[in-house]
Amino acid sequence: MIITRRAREKDVKDIIQLADLIFRINNNLKPSMGIQFPFLLSEKNASNLLVAEDDGRIISHVGIKIGKILVNGCWIPIASMGSVCTHPDYRRRNIAGTLVDQAMEMIQEKGVYLLTISGSLPLYTGRGAVFTGGIRKYFLNKENVSSTLSIDVSIEEINDENISVFSALYQSENIRYERTKDEFTVLYRAYPMVATYPANKAGLLARTHDGRPLAYVICHFNNDRCVITEYAGSRIAVNSIVKHILTRYTVNSVEIDINMYETEFIQLYRGIQSDERYCACTYLIVNPQKFIDVIDPILKERNYDKPLDELMKDRSEFTHFVFDYYNRKDYGNMDGGVFPIPLPSPVGLNYI
Repeated sequence: MIITRRAREKDVKDIIQLADLIFRINNNLKPSMGIQFPFLLSEKNASNLLVAEDDGRIISHVGIKIGKILVNGCWIPIASMGSVCTHPDYRRRNIAGTLVDQAMEMIQEKGVYLLTISGSLPLYTGRGAVFTGGIRKYFLNKENVSSTLSIDVSIEEINDENISVFSALYQSENIRYERTKDEFTVLYRAYPMVATYPANKAGLLARTHDGRPLAYVICHFNNDRCVITEYAGSRIAVNSIVKHILTRYTVNSVEIDINMYETEFIQLYRGIQSDERYCACTYLIVNPQKFIDVIDPILKERNYDKPLDELMKDRSEFTHFVFDYYNRKDYGNMDGGVFPIPLPSPVGLNYI
């Protein structure tokens, strides 16, 4: 008999084995889910993991990690959903769908009304999740960045002594996830953004020549291409690190996603072709009215007084209204100097 429930600490090992089977072994990759998602797939987080079992065997899983994002001075609770999987012998029975529904109910019980999902299957979009936000993807090379603004810096690789500097730079960002120094250290070592473990990655720190930290870049290498997955600090110094990578590493291009609200950073690369698109993950405001209550400090500070009742009737449309930068509809005066609200990148170290 199949039953669904919240996981217990003793279930975590079996959950990791199932996730490894689906996401790693079946793709001819080394098992690494427990290593790469140490805060999601952990005994400490077991109560936020939902499972289905058949006669004591874990056969399906939906993982939730609850955190916070800082946006315009307001801390917003957010739930990240990932490692959603069902054993091949039990598919096409809506087991995962049942767990996803239960997860959406669970996060609301915990006072969380914003959900991000590392996937876009009908399992999620059929429940209202949408691509939103907006980025510009750049493919940078020696030629197209040669005339861009940069500064003279010294660059060093990440190590045990300077990782606290990386963390402090991240914590100075206005739009970010809540992340302690210890969490930064664990997540950098885990590097959850790529399936191959260990990743061929690098963390590069830019300082002034008198030692003042300016910016960092975290990236990985794929053949002759470097992919930047996270950055923080001075954007001009970030560009200096980009030029350093193109000069000192055996790569032909550097790929970087820049959020569309980062107008100054985008201006730095004016004239360089980019691809505009939504953010990589899907999102859903699971309870629009309660989410509005959460962001009330933002609305009050900006004297927002527009009626949102009609927009809130459709969770998907409301999610688009709140967060869309790319391909944004004309909402007339409803934006009111508040919307869209920026989101931190979902594909950095906090990726689930």
